[in-house]
Amino acid sequence: MNLYPNVGSLVDTIRNIYKRDIENAPAAIEAFLDQELKGHDNEKKQQILEDIISSFTASPAPPPMPSHSDDQLLRFCTLLLGHPVEEIDLKSEALQQRLTETLTIIFETLNQLIRTINLTLLEDGQTEKTIRVLIGEQLDKNHESTSLKEHLDKIKTAFVTSHRAFKRAMETTVETILTELDPDSLAGKDEGGFKFNPLRKAESFNRYEKTYKECRRWFDSGRCMEDFLRNFEKQCAAMANPPKR
Repeated sequence: MNLYPNVGSLVDTIRNIYKRDIENAPAAIEAFLDQELKGHDNEKKQQILEDIISSFTASPAPPPMPSHSDDQLLRFCTLLLGHPVEEIDLKSEALQQRLTETLTIIFETLNQLIRTINLTLLEDGQTEKTIRVLIGEQLDKNHESTSLKEHLDKIKTAFVTSHRAFKRAMETTVETILTELDPDSLAGKDEGGFKFNPLRKAESFNRYEKTYKECRRWFDSGRCMEDFLRNFEKQCAAMANPPKR
C-alpha cells in the first residue's frame, strides 16, 4: 500500500524545478510527478494533484523585462538559427511556436536514439536522463552530473563500435567457412565425413584446391572486407534512398 506523499515536499521540489529552468519546467514537472505518483490509483492521484494546486497562491505578474533582455534574446536566436533574426520576427508567435516545436523534435529524437542505442547495442536498459534535464543540470553550477557532450558522444561511439563489431563478426564467420572448406582439413575427415584423399590426383580436386586458394587469398589480402563494405554501403544508400515509383 502506497502512503500518501508529503504534499509540502512535492510543492517545494516543483518550485525548485520551475526556478531552475522556467522554459522547460512543464515537461520536467510532469516527469517528476509521474515518477512520484507511480503506484497510486487514479482517484488518489487526482486528490494529490488537487492538494498540490491548492498549495500554490496567485502571484503578481513579473515586471517587464529590461530592454537589454530583448537584445540578448535576439543574439541567442541568431546563434541558434545561424543567421540574423530581426526583432519583428522574434516577436512573432508563429516563429516562437516553430522554434519550440523544432527544439522539441531535436530533443525527443536524440533521447530516442540514445535510448535505442542503450537497449540494442549496449544492452543497457537503465533509464537515461533526458537532454532537457542534462542541459538544466549543466547550467546549474552547483550540480555535478554527466556532461551533455559525454551523453551525446554515445551516438558517435555506438556507430564506431557497431562498425568495428560488424567487421570482426564478418571476418570470424568467413574464417570459419574457409577453415571448414580447407582441402587439408577435408582430407583428414573421418569416414563419416568427406574424404578427398582418393581425389588428390583427380582434375575435380585440383580445380577445387585452386578455387579455394583464390578464395583464401581474397580473404587474407583484405579485398574480401573491402568488397563487403563497399556492397554494404551501397545497400545502405539504396535502402535510405529507395527509387520513386
